[in-house]
Amino acid sequence: ADHVSSYITLIKNKTNSTNSSMRNTPNTNFTPNNFIIHHGIRKILPVQKLQPLPSERFSIIHIIKSFKNHFRDVWDSNLSISTKLSYYRIYKLSFMKEPYLDLVDNCKDRHNLTRLRISAHHLEIERGRYRNVPKENRICFWCKLCLGSDIIENEHHLLNECDLYATNRSITSQKLSTAPQSNITSITNTIHLIPGIKEEGGVTVEENAHFFQTLARFITFCFKRRKKFQESLNSTGE
Repeated sequence: ADHVSSYITLIKNKTNSTNSSMRNTPNTNFTPNNFIIHHGIRKILPVQKLQPLPSERFSIIHIIKSFKNHFRDVWDSNLSISTKLSYYRIYKLSFMKEPYLDLVDNCKDRHNLTRLRISAHHLEIERGRYRNVPKENRICFWCKLCLGSDIIENEHHLLNECDLYATNRSITSQKLSTAPQSNITSITNTIHLIPGIKEEGGVTVEENAHFFQTLARFITFCFKRRKKFQESLNSTGE
């Protein structure tokens, strides 16, 4: 019995020693937000377990839907009054992701097609706007020098009229004439069809991809050709 009593006494002493050291050791679990000091005594605050009641009006789905509707209303309003987006709103009929963004693999071609659609390019119709040049005076320099014509250099002129891109335009038109879309009468019409082309009526994704890629490649060629012409003008000082 003596060895049992000695073992119990040892355990009690060890427990008391542990409790004493815990009392003397500062509690590192306290944070500035989970305790208060009252009369010099630090007290832990109770954990708040209150949660708001479920509300259909303020649900996450409802809030996201409200944000989307508000954004669409602002988008429609800005699109209708913006002078910069006059060409864009001709064919941007619905708020949707355009299929060419997935079908045109070449990043540069896809970028240039987007630039033309939203008028983020260097044609005179856009550059003249920043220089406060009257719209009727934003003429194509190539047609002015070579043909003596004062034609406004806009997106339609680049796609269908300017002789600077005539050779490649003819090649592109032949390629597009084989496209399954039967109502293509000009390259401008292909721009108008971009939002509406879908996989229907026997038109496959591969055919649509070929259509978009051909069009985007022509636009890239036009931008490069025009840049080279502008550089030649700058070098001659004209």
